[in-house]
Amino acid sequence: MARAVADREMPLAQATSAVSLAQTDPARSLALATSVADARASGNEARAVALRAAGLALAELHRPADALRQLRRSVRLTAAAGLRQREGEARMSAAFVLCTLGRTRSALTEADRAESLLDGDARYRLQAQRGAILYSTGSTEAALAQYGTAITGLVRSKDRLWEAIARNNRGVLHAAENRLAAATRDLERAAELFGGLDMSLARAHIEHNLGFLAARGGDAVGALERYRRAEAMHRAAGVPPTLILITRAELLLGLRLADEAVQVARQAVELCAAARRAVDLAQARLVLAEAALVAGDGTLALSSAEDALRAFHRQGRTSWALVARWVRLEGRIATGAAPGPALLTESRRLAGQLDVARWQAFGLEARIAAARLAADLGRTAEARAELARAVVTGHRGPALTRARALYARALSSRLAGDRAGARRALQRATTVVSDYATALGSLDLRAGVAGHVADLTELGVRLALEDGSAIGVLRWSELGRGLTLTTRPAPPPDDAELAARLSELRQVLADLREATTAGADPRPLLRHQARVEEAVRATGRQSRGRSASRDPLPLRHLRDALGDRVLLSYVECAGLLYGVVVRDGRPAIAPLRPAAEVAAEVRSLLAGLRRLSGGYGAAGALVQRRVVVQRTAERLQRALLAPLGITGAGPAVVVVPAGPLHPLPWAVLPALAGRAVTVAPSAALWVEAEQRPRARADRVVLVAGPDLPGAAAEIAELATALPRATALTGPAATAQAVLSALDGADVAHVACHGEFRPENPLFSALRLADGPVTGYDLQRLRKVPTTVVLSACDAARTAVTPGEGLLGLSAALLSLGARTLVAPLVPVPDETTRTLAVAFHRRVAAGDTADVALAVARSALDGGVAGYATGAAFVCLGHG
Repeated sequence: MARAVADREMPLAQATSAVSLAQTDPARSLALATSVADARASGNEARAVALRAAGLALAELHRPADALRQLRRSVRLTAAAGLRQREGEARMSAAFVLCTLGRTRSALTEADRAESLLDGDARYRLQAQRGAILYSTGSTEAALAQYGTAITGLVRSKDRLWEAIARNNRGVLHAAENRLAAATRDLERAAELFGGLDMSLARAHIEHNLGFLAARGGDAVGALERYRRAEAMHRAAGVPPTLILITRAELLLGLRLADEAVQVARQAVELCAAARRAVDLAQARLVLAEAALVAGDGTLALSSAEDALRAFHRQGRTSWALVARWVRLEGRIATGAAPGPALLTESRRLAGQLDVARWQAFGLEARIAAARLAADLGRTAEARAELARAVVTGHRGPALTRARALYARALSSRLAGDRAGARRALQRATTVVSDYATALGSLDLRAGVAGHVADLTELGVRLALEDGSAIGVLRWSELGRGLTLTTRPAPPPDDAELAARLSELRQVLADLREATTAGADPRPLLRHQARVEEAVRATGRQSRGRSASRDPLPLRHLRDALGDRVLLSYVECAGLLYGVVVRDGRPAIAPLRPAAEVAAEVRSLLAGLRRLSGGYGAAGALVQRRVVVQRTAERLQRALLAPLGITGAGPAVVVVPAGPLHPLPWAVLPALAGRAVTVAPSAALWVEAEQRPRARADRVVLVAGPDLPGAAAEIAELATALPRATALTGPAATAQAVLSALDGADVAHVACHGEFRPENPLFSALRLADGPVTGYDLQRLRKVPTTVVLSACDAARTAVTPGEGLLGLSAALLSLGARTLVAPLVPVPDETTRTLAVAFHRRVAAGDTADVALAVARSALDGGVAGYATGAAFVCLGHG
């Protein structure tokens, strides 16, 4: 008899063990549960528990439809056998899976049925489960009430696993509501509980949620690193990291890295669809829509928002549907929906509904949009009312939300005629964004965040234009400029890992070049390259910023720094370019041409210079191309210089470009051809550099890269002119050797092939003996040379993000403290480049500043097509 009892109890014990294993080792749990469910010796209770275990394990393995089928079998079996407690447990688990599938109404119904069947401590578990379901529907307060009751009971019953689950879920809810202290308490306690339970996958969930908390608290660096670790833990366990990808895309979107956010959101959509995670899929499509909007793809934004909206309606998630409706409305506006009373009414209605549903950031944006529409219709009082509500909505949110609320305050003050109040609000908003950016060490993160000052800059410039204040326009245009360059990055905490990744990247690229040359299939190596580059980017983003103080731009300091130089600063406002000129200490302003027209002329000029530099074609054709370039340059001079009184020879010029003007080779404009010209990312940064004493030039490093016919000759001639310099050429010019030599040098000259990567500018590279040196390599230097000459194609090119954030090799060097960078914006011919380089260094050694030396070096070139193209291509960046 005793043996018969034991035989019955053994399958039940195994099934119970399978339930316990579902979250820690779902694959093992599924195997054990299947063996019990299929065994003839198993009784009804053991089989029912095993089916429940299989359902839980399948849910953890992201197979929710299969999970629900097993749980339904468990419900039927327990109901038929009269096992009320077991039926309640099966229904509780089914409620969880139904929620995962997006069937929230059915999930709540199933939870209600389970409640009537469960006794004792199991009811606390059910309350925790109901809290998660209610949160997914947007019922925040109801979810918090359920969690509170559940956690009290679970603590009393010493149910450590379910207390950890409930605290983990409630912690996320607190973080979403910006209750950061409460979220920290819950998540840290959950991490402690899970740590004692040896649950690796649960720890991955906690790691992800702590990342979400870090993001809400403004620690983007910490959030990205936690997301990276959580994703690796999920993939190691064979579990798709769907929710991690969604929250990472949200964070990237907040950092205004829109293209990357679109890419990550697309991955999330694909994974969620493959895993049939309907709840996550709807949210992934919503994030994709938001990212597409910021990236400028209104069509993708509309279609993704529509898909998300339909899914939310099917799932009964009315709160989330509100957000999808708002994003869809934004998509309509972005794709040209005519503004009018109907659009205003819809925006106002959605703003109110989003506020009630506690969607703080979305409600704020809807209020601002409604206010703009009302103002355009002449309804000033309505516009101010919407803005007043926006200020209340966002003033206690995360940093970037507070900045938007201050922007709303500035708009309201302007409508009320309180211009001083508008300027104060804008200045406070800029401080919030700058403080946020200061914590970011990686250049690409800071460049993205610069996008948050674009609206602030435009409104400040508008106010100054309305006041007719040239110095005001100059000051407000400086808001975002240099934001990427004023925070000195600290090395990442694991610099050895970054160094190893960069070394691996060089090897992969060397293998890729070899495979391409041999005619082998490059696709596996291209995939490897993409993986390594993603790892480099993630590791590089672990660095944190070290603040570098940045003073405002007092006119007297600018006058003193300029001396007899002329400052030309450009800004774009409402699609039109404006120029500010400061000559003899007096500022003046002039409207110029539409930015789009000027951008087209700049592109045409660069295309022409590239054709000239290549030197291909008959001599007569090259001469004709030169004529076309010169005519384009004359048109640009009439557009950009003549209105500011710059028409012929004169003193040195400092140019601060805006958006479409960053790639312009200014020396090609006739009025600047013989002048010393410096192109600065910011007037304030230029003044700061001018006030520092000129550095010595004791340590000079000369480098020649491979496969560039003129590089060795160029470095040899420079070594003769600069006999104390250290020269690295041939096989000795490896990445590590060159980086070690550059670290702490005073002057560096690198002649090699260059590559600009517009889709990922920090992977722009200088090719050395064993592979490329990228912007990420340069960011590892403790002290960059004061003066850097890059005799490499495209080395001066930068990518410009909204808000005047700059990315590329030149931006990396300037952000690290280089005073001056001389480099070309387009490819350049070898022979004439050597002539210019030698002439430049001779003049610097004789005491000339870099801008003067470059102007003199241009005059050393012959008057032919190659000499013309080379002289035009090189620019002096930073400070002369």
